Amino acid sequence: MGTAIIAVLEIAGNADVPIAPGNKVSGVEVTEVTTTAYTVSTTSNREKIMLIVRLDTIGAACTITIPTALFSRAGLEIEIIDADQQAGTYNITVSPAGSETINGETSMIIEGDGTSATLRRISITELVLR
Repeated sequence: MGTAIIAVLEIAGNADVPIAPGNKVSGVEVTEVTTTAYTVSTTSNREKIMLIVRLDTIGAACTITIPTALFSRAGLEIEIIDADQQAGTYNITVSPAGSETINGETSMIIEGDGTSATLRRISITELVLR
């Protein structure tokens, strides 16, 4: 069996590109999240980080932590996708590791089945929901 396509990403001026964990797309890092606690990697230099959250595999709520180091990266976008459409049952909590905020709050909860959220960095201390 082949890799399942999770999403389709439109790259400026180019055709849509199918996205699945492990795919290499210019400027995008795609990661599959299959644990109840996940910290976004700071080693990637990509402009966009796409997290495919597998709540069916996890079987519980999931917390995603965004390290302080990522807030210094201008233009950063982090997209979080409820690929299994289970966030209504198993919420996804997104929290900065330090004193940074998301829309002025200390965390954000994704709680609708099939919901995705894109966070964009606007300063060294804040992400906003795009």
